[in-house]
Amino acid sequence: MNVLSEIWPLLIPFFIFGGLILFFFTCVAVIIIIFISYHKPGKKIISATKNLQHDLTNESVSEFISLITNAKRIPNHPVYWNTCRAAYSLISSSENIDRHLKENLKKALLSKGVTGL
Repeated sequence: MNVLSEIWPLLIPFFIFGGLILFFFTCVAVIIIIFISYHKPGKKIISATKNLQHDLTNESVSEFISLITNAKRIPNHPVYWNTCRAAYSLISSSENIDRHLKENLKKALLSKGVTGL
């Protein structure tokens, strides 16, 4: 018992600082997960807009509209809002796209809060 009473005061700082280090890394991991999940819909919008530049058909526009309508939100960042505006201008200026799809896209973007269309 004498050995335990001598070692115990030495172990207390280890447990305290070990717990703090574990808490710190847990907080960092949670922040990273939140950051990634916040920007995930925006990254999908950017990649879908890039795909529209190469393959602008009624089917691809329909997929883009469904992506916008099914997204929980568009992240509040100028890059994502400007990407939505660029996609809208790309689609609205095309003569090959059906007029109803253009109207549906405008409604979907306005419902998500995209302005300046």
